[in-house]
Amino acid sequence: MPAAAPHSERYAHLVARGQIRLVAATTADLDRVPIPDAEGTFSPLDILLADREGDPRGPGCAAAP
Repeated sequence: MPAAAPHSERYAHLVARGQIRLVAATTADLDRVPIPDAEGTFSPLDILLADREGDPRGPGCAAAP
């Protein structure tokens, strides 16, 4: 039996509630990952900047404290 991943304790409460499932995955599983269709203008940078808009660390801060 393989040992538990070191990060598994961090997610134990989510697994216990049934909110997530931890499964082993490899790049061979990428074909099973759903990719949403993006209609119109889709910019990952715009999404990232919108998410960081309310960040109290200020603009341009990429490192977490």
